[in-house]
Amino acid sequence: MPYLVHLSTAKDGDDTMDVLNQLPDLPDLLILDLELSIKNGLECLIEIKANNRLRSLPVVIYSPTSYPAAIDQLYYGGAHLYIHKSENVGFTTLIHHVLSINWKEKIAQPPREEFILTL
Repeated sequence: MPYLVHLSTAKDGDDTMDVLNQLPDLPDLLILDLELSIKNGLECLIEIKANNRLRSLPVVIYSPTSYPAAIDQLYYGGAHLYIHKSENVGFTTLIHHVLSINWKEKIAQPPREEFILTL
């Protein structure tokens, strides 16, 4: 069955937070890159999880970093899924996979061993 998807984008970390704070209804999901300018993805994640209104928003991190300490920060910071950005995984593949997850039932953060997804 096809998905009806409304996609909003932001140009940097500050814009990401502005968009989230101005939306009347929260999105079902946020895909966040770590390499944002002005405010990076980790800073956005920390701000999202500290905000009572945004805290329950599932956050998927899509980034090229492979540093275990950085990935641990994301997990313990409250991200729901980490997908390693690579040349082998196109954005369409990412979107299809992310949309296959029932985010309404997956509000809780997964166990650490299920946090990193390799496509």
